[in-house]
Amino acid sequence: METEHRPRPAVVDAVILRKIVKTSNGVEGELLLVKRAVAPHAGDWALPGGFMEWGETAEQAVVREAYQLAAAGCTDWE
Repeated sequence: METEHRPRPAVVDAVILRKIVKTSNGVEGELLLVKRAVAPHAGDWALPGGFMEWGETAEQAVVREAYQLAAAGCTDWE
């Protein structure tokens, strides 16, 4: 049985920051990046992200992608 190919609804990227502090020089912190394993741009640094699945919200997709790509397990949204 052949399945119909449907394009994914959208692409999401996670911006995960930690240790954000105000300093005399401005704001400092850390940004989570992943090293791409596959083409295009294999070996380049990128935000964790990917394609949404049908029926998934953007929030669900970004949590899933962040966990899959970086084992970040984002569950606490503010």
